[in-house]
Amino acid sequence: LYVFRPGGIDVFDIDKGHQKVKTLKMPVSADRIWGAVARAESGMLYVSLHGRNAAGGFDRALLAYDLVAERVVWKELYRPFVDSPALTRDGKTIYLSSGEATDRGTFWFVISAADGTVRDTIEVHRGAHNTIVGLGDKNVYLGSVRYPYLVVADTATNEIVRRIGPFRDGVRPFTVNGQETLAFVNVNRFLGFEVGDVATGRVLHSVRVEGFREGPFGGELSVQRHGVALSPDEREVWVVDSKNRHVHLYDVAGLPAQAPRYLESIRLPSPPNRVQFSRDGRFAY
Repeated sequence: LYVFRPGGIDVFDIDKGHQKVKTLKMPVSADRIWGAVARAESGMLYVSLHGRNAAGGFDRALLAYDLVAERVVWKELYRPFVDSPALTRDGKTIYLSSGEATDRGTFWFVISAADGTVRDTIEVHRGAHNTIVGLGDKNVYLGSVRYPYLVVADTATNEIVRRIGPFRDGVRPFTVNGQETLAFVNVNRFLGFEVGDVATGRVLHSVRVEGFREGPFGGELSVQRHGVALSPDEREVWVVDSKNRHVHLYDVAGLPAQAPRYLESIRLPSPPNRVQFSRDGRFAY
């Protein structure tokens, strides 16, 4: 398990009681880490970050790091911003959003993983943020925080082929099942999640968390419903609730015909921001 913070990356061994193995010091200044993606086969890690440069200004960079040799392979700067990256399964292409924190962040960079060269861009909408490449490696899913559609682009052509929605509000964290038939989406101003049909683009279900207070909307950088994950067996969805310090669990085994069914809510000691599972499904983080 790799845990990212501005000063470094803490590495834990899941199979040995989450013992800390080591800390990798960030090789460049990083005031904020926006996202990271890795490929086990090559041992390559890609980190998007903001950091101070020698002139005292901000670098908005994507960093390629060799986890075996523990060295920087390349670092490139991108404008206007960098945000969440995703990597194709063949390890050749990175899709990097141009930033939720600026109205100029309306597109995704299509980047060569070998050297950081920008090969193409995909224009979507301002507030470009979250990115997922589907397991089939044919589709990349693009979410903008000020746009109520989840956009699907073809990785062969980098052309938009579908828009899923409209959802209730701008798209926040989302996930897609393995067969790429269903998308589970957090949105602004709604405590819960929505389910989209990838093939048709229709919204199938809108699931509000009942019995918990929804706080006021604090803007795109302070969101109560900021995390949704599908268990590896694809039977449960876990939804983050930072305001109430809970994660809410739903049975989704009956989808698409049967609506998600509430299971339970787990109280946490501090406000959660995202949620993900270990590959074997034993642990949620």
